[in-house]
Amino acid sequence: MKNNIRVIIVSILMLISLLNARDLEKVSIQLQWLDQFQFAGYYMAKEKGFYTDVGLDVEIKRFKYGINVVDEVMSKKATYGIGRSSLIVNKSNGTDIKLLSAIFQSSPSILLATDDSNIKTIKDFFNKRIMSTPDVYSSVSFQAILKQEGVNINDMITQEHSFNIDDLINKKTDLMASYISNEPFLLKEKGVKYKIFDPKDYGFDFYSDILFTSNYELINYKQRVIKFKTASLKGWEYAFNHIDETVQIILKKYNIQNKSKEALLYEANELKKLAYYKVNHLGHIDKHKIQRIYDIYNVMGYIKNKVVLDEFIFQYDKKTNISLTHLEQEYLKNKQEIKMCIDPKWMPFEAFDEDGKHIGISADYFKLFQKNLQIPIKIVKTTSWSQSLEYAKERKCDILSLVMQTPKRKKYMNFTTPYLKTPLVLATKPEVPFIVDFNILTDEKIGIVKDYAYLEIFKKKYQNLNIIEVDSVEDGLEKVRDGKLFGYIGTLASVGYLFQKEFTGELQIAAKLDETWKLGIAVRNDDKILFGILQKAVDNLDIKEQQKIFNDWVSIKYKKSIDYILIWKIIGVFIIILLIILYFLIKQNMLKNKIENLNQTLEERINTEVEKNRLQDQQMLNQSRLAQMGEMISMIAHQWRQPLNAISVTSNNLQLKCIMGEIDKEFFKKELGLIDDYSQYLSSTIDDFRNFFKDNKEKEITNLKKLVEGTLSLVTKSVENKNIKIITSFSCTHNIETFPNEVIQVILNIIKNAEDILFENNIENPTITIDTVCGVEHSKPSIIIKDNGGGIPDDIIQKIFNPYFSTKLEKDGTGLGLYMSKTIIEEHCGGKLSVTNDENGAVFIIDFWI
Repeated sequence: MKNNIRVIIVSILMLISLLNARDLEKVSIQLQWLDQFQFAGYYMAKEKGFYTDVGLDVEIKRFKYGINVVDEVMSKKATYGIGRSSLIVNKSNGTDIKLLSAIFQSSPSILLATDDSNIKTIKDFFNKRIMSTPDVYSSVSFQAILKQEGVNINDMITQEHSFNIDDLINKKTDLMASYISNEPFLLKEKGVKYKIFDPKDYGFDFYSDILFTSNYELINYKQRVIKFKTASLKGWEYAFNHIDETVQIILKKYNIQNKSKEALLYEANELKKLAYYKVNHLGHIDKHKIQRIYDIYNVMGYIKNKVVLDEFIFQYDKKTNISLTHLEQEYLKNKQEIKMCIDPKWMPFEAFDEDGKHIGISADYFKLFQKNLQIPIKIVKTTSWSQSLEYAKERKCDILSLVMQTPKRKKYMNFTTPYLKTPLVLATKPEVPFIVDFNILTDEKIGIVKDYAYLEIFKKKYQNLNIIEVDSVEDGLEKVRDGKLFGYIGTLASVGYLFQKEFTGELQIAAKLDETWKLGIAVRNDDKILFGILQKAVDNLDIKEQQKIFNDWVSIKYKKSIDYILIWKIIGVFIIILLIILYFLIKQNMLKNKIENLNQTLEERINTEVEKNRLQDQQMLNQSRLAQMGEMISMIAHQWRQPLNAISVTSNNLQLKCIMGEIDKEFFKKELGLIDDYSQYLSSTIDDFRNFFKDNKEKEITNLKKLVEGTLSLVTKSVENKNIKIITSFSCTHNIETFPNEVIQVILNIIKNAEDILFENNIENPTITIDTVCGVEHSKPSIIIKDNGGGIPDDIIQKIFNPYFSTKLEKDGTGLGLYMSKTIIEEHCGGKLSVTNDENGAVFIIDFWI
């Protein structure tokens, strides 16, 4: 029974691990005008979860006057943009962009005149007032129809656009640049007859609202581009097929122009005609039509350099879904094969079978890589992981298939971003109780495979452990079973796999460690081109393919072993135990209120606090506050891990006594007292975290020491868990008036950044120093936060407060933390946040005005 319970637990933990590894990629799209049905497809792709379904977290960036969409995309302030056919000119001028989809097959841009203006033809434009925007004046489609009719823009009186249709009705202008989907409706509503001048009626039929991105995005994140394009077109298809529903959502969430329902319905139906104009599917870009548009721009004198259309239009070939440069293609052609070493005894990740064939999770991944790269991958046979590492050093193999980065390995290998993550666990004999704190395992022999990445890390982190190197996972588990080792530390997947294959009922998982093994491809560091190719291969992995590979080797196998009759038996046992505990509590008339609080209200209180956090989460400051929620959950886990595990161990002791029939009243009193003590500790930590999430409606009088101590009460456990020392000094006692929780948020963000740097850089004796001082600048009270992580590079220190600037991988950071911190201090709290370096590391200074 115990073995089956462990299998169930292992399955759940592995599923959680997989889900945690599927972080959404953050991307953004910059709109080219104010919110309206013109962008409904992107709204619906977000609202209906189409972006989330493909692993994307999409920010729809609203239009601001003066913004240049192409510049936003090329400066990486936006990942994708919406443009007009004039993107051809940008490409000709050297802007490295790619066209993805043309949402409107014909442009909605028109010129409008009222019937009583007596403007019947384009020749009547002479000496007429035209109200437009600069981009319309430079629009080749309008210039072309003017030139065709012998009219020059200089023959007209140009006016700045007011975007008020009444100016056309009241004769303040004669012609107004408009959208066929917007202004005609307003004129109809007011009963005004009008004349439309549409370029396509004169032979100049251009695309509009073209979805585009940078070539950099396409080269480095091709799979992401494909996902975004596919989900966006799915959103457009939904929007046009569910116009009423879409309009309701726009009215509720995307209606900054305050358009009426009727106006949006009119716009939707007009745009649907343009989206399917002469085609039967959405987003189509015809190379020949682009060529005609290009020729018109060329004739009009706008083309400076020739544009190769095959390099301008993105065309997705599913057979080769990785974009390689010409140099990379030539490299693969000349190289002919890639030599790879694996860990020969590490299932289910990888191994050699009886016939010497590469099997396991990594084998399935490399089948995909080999197929996409169209190059053979030759496996170099080794007998151990240590030998594989030696072969990599000696360049007998070009790559290692599945490996974690360490400082030592960085000396001879480069590492792609991880494509697989798995938690670490401790395996022991069944009689060992659940391990609460590794620091209590003084001199216990713990096995770790020789030359595994975490061997180096654990020797430094847990100096109290007697770590013994073993030859393989199987060797380590055998030594545990035979009593030669107390325990073995390995990945949850590999340990769980061997539990079922060879050690059924003989071993157990006694602890889950904080560390997670992040595994990618290691590439010899003297081959930069190969590294770039394999990084693209990893970036282009599809989430569904990753799920399938993982399930094939892990999830399905565990699922088969679930016994639902057994589950009901387990529930029954726990109910009996609970009844026994309650019986003795009532009989002794002791701890009644407290134990009822534990059994009846603890879960309710936790759910209440989580719900409070969720509701207040909606009011937090943009993505920065959302990112800190993840950090906060991690801190709660650190604070609660020991008492919850202790309660679990105590319950196990009670269960054993019941099974053995040794029901002793004094023993139960003692054990229940322990449970009560731990529950009180949990209750007190709830209050600490609840206080952090309270909104400050008004400024409060506080002092710097309280602010620092309030932060440390939340973060200390997490920091200390990484062996980072925190040193505080409170020499300034000035009171200040501010928003305490917002200041705590800033201090928390700075500490967490320091924690990440110290841990990632493997700093010896990592330290964070926090001082409260007076007189740093004009006698202002200040909080100074220092670390010894080596400092911020000079070339980026001036950028760290910029929005979306981050030194972390996209999935690990939004680039908003320090930007929002500066905003909070300087705009909300009336202070100043600055940064500099000293001889040891970064120094952040928060100044307050008294």
